[in-house]
Amino acid sequence: MNIVCDKTLLSAAIDGVSKAVTMRSSIPVLEGILLKAEGFQLTLTGYDLEMGIVTTIEANIKEPGEIVLNAKLLSSMISRMPAGQISIVAADNGKTTIQSGVAQFEIQSMPATDFPDLPNTGAEQTLTIKTGVLRDMIERTLYAVSQDEKKPAHTGELFVIEPGSLTIVALDGYRLAIIQREVECTRDIRIIIPAKTLQELLKIMGGADDDVKIDANRRYVVFTSNGYTIMSRLIEGDFLNYESVIPKDK
Repeated sequence: MNIVCDKTLLSAAIDGVSKAVTMRSSIPVLEGILLKAEGFQLTLTGYDLEMGIVTTIEANIKEPGEIVLNAKLLSSMISRMPAGQISIVAADNGKTTIQSGVAQFEIQSMPATDFPDLPNTGAEQTLTIKTGVLRDMIERTLYAVSQDEKKPAHTGELFVIEPGSLTIVALDGYRLAIIQREVECTRDIRIIIPAKTLQELLKIMGGADDDVKIDANRRYVVFTSNGYTIMSRLIEGDFLNYESVIPKDK
């Protein structure tokens, strides 16, 4: 693999996908970022077997290929590079040279074949919502998510998606947070999304007027926003029937 790309674009992409990288794992490749160069693009992927984040940036691909580089080391090296163009050249023996101007680093890559494939989620198009609206809904409810692993269903947020509305619910046994907004949606589905996924989504989403596309089924949710795709397994289990604990007007 032999590529040249802009430092600013590369640094932002590394920072984004690193949110799905396991910092300490018995499987070294899970501590890395998969870099795949083909055509005129460099695709970066982070995946911890529960959540995956993918993004693509423009690059001058002199020689296509794919490698895995340790995310922490790669980020540290790129941050020390001067602004401008960065070249990444990977030899057949795995020795990878990263260079910009007079700055040069070497890092040993891992085989891309060892990197786990992201699952084919089969998630169906569910709704598209403005970033500002979704951000507000998550931020208003995330504080009430439970930290008790004995009740895994409550360590995430319940998304109740119905034709014409989205309701987000979080509870921890002491607090209950509910917010509902009108949205254009023709599907009817209830899913529990891990709090970690939503926390990372908040960091990646773009401006308030940008769109967030949400695809979902009973096992996975996929968010597409700001040039990133975030795939996450859903939490299985029964969420509390929150409607039964809300006082009814007499």
